[in-house]
Amino acid sequence: FYYDDIENPKKQIKTILEDYQFKKSETITSKQWLEKTLENNFTAFWLGQMCMINFIQFLNHIKLKFINGIIHEDHHFGMLLCLQANKIYINLNKLYIYRVRPNSIMNYNDNGKNINKSLKNFCNLLNLNVIDGKKYYKILSYGINAFLALNFSNNFHNKDLIKLFNKAFKNECENWIYDIIAQYPTNDLRSLFIEIFRIMKNYETNYENLILDFIAMIINNNKITIVKQSNEIQNNQNTIKIYCE
Repeated sequence: FYYDDIENPKKQIKTILEDYQFKKSETITSKQWLEKTLENNFTAFWLGQMCMINFIQFLNHIKLKFINGIIHEDHHFGMLLCLQANKIYINLNKLYIYRVRPNSIMNYNDNGKNINKSLKNFCNLLNLNVIDGKKYYKILSYGINAFLALNFSNNFHNKDLIKLFNKAFKNECENWIYDIIAQYPTNDLRSLFIEIFRIMKNYETNYENLILDFIAMIINNNKITIVKQSNEIQNNQNTIKIYCE
């Protein structure tokens, strides 16, 4: 890590491979990755710029992509990438420098001057100040990551891997989905659902059913009844299309 015009943290930040306590460069399977995740008691996983992928032969084949409109999208991407990989090469050589700088997408202040465009639009849509908006943007992003990861795992062909996957990640994913309502700073659920619709539309062509499943899980996980919103959504498919336009 290189801290550019930022004070170094008091505690040295480890890389993900250091956290996993790999002792040597080696090739592992997705099963071994999940077993290593459980061995270290990790409940979350992310992967993005620190990996190399064969786009043509692998990534295009599994049709995996980053989710637009949220942050921490490397959670969904990383979990599903390693779940579907036959071989994962662990390279303990440090080949690049991770630069941490002021006013980046992931590092900005709360005065509203340097926040990224997506967060600014998010705050305006949900009528939130920057502090509440930044906190909740993270919560909603985690929740969407979690839902799409669980939705994929429910239909994955290798049931033995899914048992390990669920043991490692399912509880934390369900907690993230629960927080979407539990941590929501206002009572304006309609605006929240509109934002969810917009994000889901960009991710999945058959987004109507996906959205209905997501809203149902949010409601079920919170053990609450959102009568007006849920009835409107479930009884009128056109409502979703109007919200997403």
